[in-house]
Amino acid sequence: MNKIEELRSKGWIRKETVWDEFAEMLLEDINKYGVVDKEGVVWIDDDDLIHEEYVKLILEAAKSDPDCITFDGRLTFKEGKTFPYNFSLDYKEYQQINGVYQRPPGHLTPIKREIATQFKFKEFSRLKDKGSDVMWAMDIVRSGILKSSVHIDKNMYHYLCDPSKKD
Repeated sequence: MNKIEELRSKGWIRKETVWDEFAEMLLEDINKYGVVDKEGVVWIDDDDLIHEEYVKLILEAAKSDPDCITFDGRLTFKEGKTFPYNFSLDYKEYQQINGVYQRPPGHLTPIKREIATQFKFKEFSRLKDKGSDVMWAMDIVRSGILKSSVHIDKNMYHYLCDPSKKD
């Protein structure tokens, strides 16, 4: 069994959401920069883009043991318009101010596993609703359980948004 298969068997890498090439890159970065002795949860959508040093910067930020790690990014809509956004523990709602999308920590930001797993995604499959990730993030934020964060002042995540796409 190779390292990727081993991580898949432990549930760390899910075949349906992570390409083998990304898993190889992740393993290279973990071997190069070391593993922080903490468990966290984060999603990386397979149709989005991450910073070339994503893993390195996240691992460095995790060393101070925050409840979550936030960062800046970009959001590009299907028609090509791109907007900046940032995640911050200071934001308590999803909003857009002066052309900047402001978001509380959520599924795209690393959150301690012990915190993230206390909250469940709500099912909207009947309606094909894409808002369950937002509701999950808001449940966490409104609970007040997140007390500390580290902010990475870089465009770490490029979200490619196509509202017409249905899973």
